[in-house]
Amino acid sequence: MEWKSKNYLLEDGSKKMLGQMVGPKGIILFFYPKASTTFCTLEVNCFQENLSEIKSKGYSVAGVSMDHKTEQEKFAKECNIDYSLICDTDLILHKGFNTINGETPTEEDRSTFILDKNLDMIHEFRNIDAVEHIKEVIGKL
Repeated sequence: MEWKSKNYLLEDGSKKMLGQMVGPKGIILFFYPKASTTFCTLEVNCFQENLSEIKSKGYSVAGVSMDHKTEQEKFAKECNIDYSLICDTDLILHKGFNTINGETPTEEDRSTFILDKNLDMIHEFRNIDAVEHIKEVIGKL
């Protein structure tokens, strides 16, 4: 799978493979349509507010959108987050996780995935509520 071996540009300008971002048990990847929009801001903040609990369960978090680095960097600073935002401008992750139904993501494409430390899928949440689904995600860890 191409998405497992790619180096992704992050909001801070660094490049990492997903395997370098995984916590002891795995990683939560959440896909959001557009940085700095209302519901995406709410979602990013929900993950930040629950980050210590997620980390205590052995998982890391990364947000994914097709936004460019400058947009992701601004968004991360606005929300004061302590996890990475992936700039998936070539849509490798979006296509790999089948989270895009056209050329640009929509609210219907909002999805979250729990992956184990080998990047194998444990659970998926599709067409989710930007705020409420965090409870379901934590419940599956």
